[in-house]
Amino acid sequence: MPKRRKKAARVLSAIGDLGRTALEVVKESSDAFPPLKSAAGFVQSTMNISQKLDAVKTTAARLSHESEKAQAELDKFHVDEAQGLSDNARIDLATLEQRLQSLQHGLTPILSARTSKRMVHLQRDQVILNQCQSELDDIRSSILVRALESF
Repeated sequence: MPKRRKKAARVLSAIGDLGRTALEVVKESSDAFPPLKSAAGFVQSTMNISQKLDAVKTTAARLSHESEKAQAELDKFHVDEAQGLSDNARIDLATLEQRLQSLQHGLTPILSARTSKRMVHLQRDQVILNQCQSELDDIRSSILVRALESF
């Protein structure tokens, strides 16, 4: 059964790609018939927005998962170095944990939003996701530095 589902998914994906290509051709070659060009452009734009909405949700889920992994790394410091942590190191770890919690809090509305709400906030959500990605990269770098210092 899983093979059939994979094949069906590939076929549907190919049909979607073919449809997008056909719309591009129709839109670009229908200058003589503006209503057709306009309709093809509308459908093409709708498909592009749909892809962006899917990308926002996928990216938010990926960032959430990666932030959970980063939290697990921070938790290891608490377990592995509970006795030997300086006050400054504890403050650094607490700050990193607060930053991760803030990041996860920022992702929650995107992950739980319905499609209509994601459509309304598409541009804003894309900006938030870019900021979350930068913040997560910075947090991971800090965790790596902390790990290297502990050796």
